[in-house]
Amino acid sequence: MTEQFEKCLEWCLVANVISEQPFGENHEIQYGTKHFSPNTKVYCSAQIWGDGYDKIVVVGRHRGSSKLVRMVIDEKRLTNWRARYVYLPKLKGSFYMRPWRSKEQVEGFAKSIYQWREAKNASKKGFEKFHPNEVLIYALILDRVADVQQAIERGADVNYLNHDGLTPLTLALSRGQHSLFTRSYSPLTQFLLEKGADIKTISYQFLENVTQNPSLYPKPVFRLVEQAIDELFPHSKKFD
Repeated sequence: MTEQFEKCLEWCLVANVISEQPFGENHEIQYGTKHFSPNTKVYCSAQIWGDGYDKIVVVGRHRGSSKLVRMVIDEKRLTNWRARYVYLPKLKGSFYMRPWRSKEQVEGFAKSIYQWREAKNASKKGFEKFHPNEVLIYALILDRVADVQQAIERGADVNYLNHDGLTPLTLALSRGQHSLFTRSYSPLTQFLLEKGADIKTISYQFLENVTQNPSLYPKPVFRLVEQAIDELFPHSKKFD
């Protein structure tokens, strides 16, 4: 493997265009999309807009052609999300996509998409049909303050650990709207702390993300992570 070839290898979020989906007011079945055939593999840009990744910049082979095209596509039109180490020389230049930082970032993002879809499906069925602990997780994923409050009123455990290893406080910290210049936590984070959320339930992955990328997080979150590390690892070295 040449050095030049290695420089073109990057971790990327890859997905496939769904085979078929109801479309329009009459819910007619559409196979693939206007520009992509069913099951076309597409390379997905890291998040560009603050829309929760509802619209995604992708590069893939155009329907009926071997040419690569750059399109903006609805997240609902894609499936089979995964991280792949791929050769991307043709995806640069006019096919610019925001790069992913690491394999872990891509894998985490792919997993979060499945979690978001699971939460949306639970919401459509009605949260009252689910255990309060699961509702709390779903509501935090969807950033719904009222549903978080109702779940706790129904008896949800603010320190609950679900099957994916998610805890309420980790979700609030990672998904909450924390401005870099804020002097306080997001409303959901503050609410959970007031309700007794234990900082020792913050996931190791989130602690690591903050310690490795402190400039990406506001000072209140950084200080909370510092405090959590002190309690979890009392003999560890302080980080700068």
